[in-house]
Amino acid sequence: MGVIDEGAIRHETERPDGTRLAVFESGIHDAGSVLLLDGVGCDGFIWRYLAPALATRTRVVHPHYRGHGESSWAGGETGGRYRRHAADGYGIDVLADDSLAVMDELGIDRAVLIGHSMGVQVALEMATRAPERVTGIVLVCGSYGRPLDTVYDSAMLGKVLPAARIMAEQFPEVLSGVMKRLLPTELGWWMARLLEVDGRLVTRDDMLAYLGHMAAIDPRIFLETLDAAGEHTAEAALPGLTMPSLVLGGERDGFTPYWVSEVMARRLGNAELQLLRGGTHTASLEHRELVERLVTDFLDRRCPGVLEARPDTDDTLAQKQA
Repeated sequence: MGVIDEGAIRHETERPDGTRLAVFESGIHDAGSVLLLDGVGCDGFIWRYLAPALATRTRVVHPHYRGHGESSWAGGETGGRYRRHAADGYGIDVLADDSLAVMDELGIDRAVLIGHSMGVQVALEMATRAPERVTGIVLVCGSYGRPLDTVYDSAMLGKVLPAARIMAEQFPEVLSGVMKRLLPTELGWWMARLLEVDGRLVTRDDMLAYLGHMAAIDPRIFLETLDAAGEHTAEAALPGLTMPSLVLGGERDGFTPYWVSEVMARRLGNAELQLLRGGTHTASLEHRELVERLVTDFLDRRCPGVLEARPDTDDTLAQKQA
């Protein structure tokens, strides 16, 4: 179970290919709805603080992608030998269709989509395919397309990914064992701080929870999903996405440089852009109070009816004065 899912109502959505998606629901059922969309390899760590804050004022739905967290692998397997499926078995279009199916299963006609990292691509794909289902979108530290071409302003990751996939296919147990032994450890915490995370603002426990999630996913599924994300782009669709949009970018984000957020906000049809000063790819953890304030303010202003009124709304103040 993901970090944010403890105590939530668990649902399961079965897809036509047999994949079983674990879905967790919390918050106020009679309010509007927000759908949380993770990055690759994640099952909720980035929403550790934002999700419970939103749950006090709205319905929060958090699906685990296929092959992630408590969801089964593509085709329905949950363990044993990994089976190769079609190359698009973990594509952004598949993840978007899965997420729309989750909305159908829970009877959600419209929702605000909040995506982080690869979840930004999933949100944009959902908004492109079914704009009438999307009240608004919040895009956090992610790209509109081909993100592997801009990691640390270099295309190197995309070039080495094919070799990594071959290694994962040939030695899956070995690679998985190494990940499980090294990632959720002090060494993994040290490497995270060295490469990206601001260790002064992110707690060790929060980061180790993420590294534990990364270690649990089958490396072949992780790399296949990453490869699919690397090939996906919503660039052509951006101008036509006119629902209210909020783009949050980290000033020191190496995985998704801030200029990518600037370009995305400029090309979207109706977007606001906010710089998270000093923020890295985990800015939602580093600047959790600021992110909560920016997101709730955006929803209050631009997506009326999604959040229940605050305790001190104008109506409440008017009653007090009367």
